[in-house]
Amino acid sequence: MEVSTDLVRGCLLYDFKVGLSAAASSPRICQAFEDSAVNERTARRWLKKFKSGDLSLRDEPCSGRPQVLNDGVMKVAIEMDSSLTHWLSPQDAVPHTARPPMHPRKIMLCVWWTGRQVVHYELLPTGQTATGGLYLQQLKRVQQALCQKEPTLVNGKGVLFLPDNARPHFVRVVRDTIQQLGWETLCHPPYSPDLAPSDHHLFHSLDNHIRGETFTNETDLSQALTEFFVSKTPEFYRKGIEQLKTR
Repeated sequence: MEVSTDLVRGCLLYDFKVGLSAAASSPRICQAFEDSAVNERTARRWLKKFKSGDLSLRDEPCSGRPQVLNDGVMKVAIEMDSSLTHWLSPQDAVPHTARPPMHPRKIMLCVWWTGRQVVHYELLPTGQTATGGLYLQQLKRVQQALCQKEPTLVNGKGVLFLPDNARPHFVRVVRDTIQQLGWETLCHPPYSPDLAPSDHHLFHSLDNHIRGETFTNETDLSQALTEFFVSKTPEFYRKGIEQLKTR
């Protein structure tokens, strides 16, 4: 569906009213509509505007006098450097060039981590999304990884599990499996139903780490993810969990 800017800004205003941050609001809106609905930078700009007391959903008018283009000057500039574009007369047909898709290859990352480390992550095949059946199998693999990397949690303290609010995570068979594994599921705060440490801490840091990078195959991407997760200290992961108290 096509998402209007007014609708997105209305959602941002609502999130501002209930106390969500830009880091939490942006992925929530993208999950509800589409991945490109609003990025965190834009969300931060609008929340800053609302915080100043301006709750209007309209853009502020640009300052200064509108610039007037001179067709003759522009034509000379184009003819001096033909790589800029092609000059067309009013009678010429406008050529159309097919635009490549914005995300020709999008891979979903599923990750599970504790206050010490990432215990397990998976990259789903291109175009595949998480379903209840897939998530069920993933939880079993996570349990195996926990037994190897965090035996104290499994055998002693017990696992406190905080999933995000994706629908497959709460189907009946998944809830039953979590209970069978002996995990205790934590509930999200009433006014922050989408607040997960992965969104505001782990993924935020990962995005800064790989921004501008291009991966030609899944092997290179997986290696980059592993190097990033291993490079982080237990303090980094502990801090992400403890931030839940103040968000």
